[in-house]
Amino acid sequence: MTSEKEPRFFGRVVASLSHELKNALAVLNENAGLAGDLIEMAEELGRPLNTERLTAVVKRLKANVKTTDEIAGSLNRFGHVVDVLEGPVDLDEVVLLALRLYRRHADRLGAKLEPSLEPVSLRGPGTRLEWLMAMFAVLDGLLGRPEKYRRVDVALDPRTPAIWFQPSDAVGSADVAGAARSVESLLAEDLPAWGPKVVSTGLAVGLTWSIPDHPKQ
Repeated sequence: MTSEKEPRFFGRVVASLSHELKNALAVLNENAGLAGDLIEMAEELGRPLNTERLTAVVKRLKANVKTTDEIAGSLNRFGHVVDVLEGPVDLDEVVLLALRLYRRHADRLGAKLEPSLEPVSLRGPGTRLEWLMAMFAVLDGLLGRPEKYRRVDVALDPRTPAIWFQPSDAVGSADVAGAARSVESLLAEDLPAWGPKVVSTGLAVGLTWSIPDHPKQ
């Protein structure tokens, strides 16, 4: 992949996650302000503190903290994808990270991403960054189409081997084939030496590769 594409990809992901963090912090600030208002009101009026309302605010604050921590964790994991610049890559981990990083964009498009990861370990060639960029290209190709898919199921297939992306509301094989062509055009200029290759069935678009996979020991 070109050196120009990689920093642009990093910028895209970091911008998305930082926007999520900003929103989460805004909600935290709002609820903290509400808690302060409840306490101040009770003091000014000389009335007992409304513990029921305060408890509800505290619960929301805890939920907000959890959300913020999850976003920060995703940002941290993404920052470490370049720690190892050679394969093999644990694809089960990378798929989950890719879906998490893409979630905000999918939400804006009104689509839901569903991992259908059975207990299987699958490794592939290349680097984690190359796989993340390839999976983003697939999702861009699927969700950027006029059909406006509402849900995409993602599964690992150790037999092919492949990562399959199945739009739950695709209308037929021609529809999926068109999505595959969109993905191929997005990947055409950025394929690393090992692949991956875009394939399609009557129901799904897949990323496969020619190097045999070896299960984790």
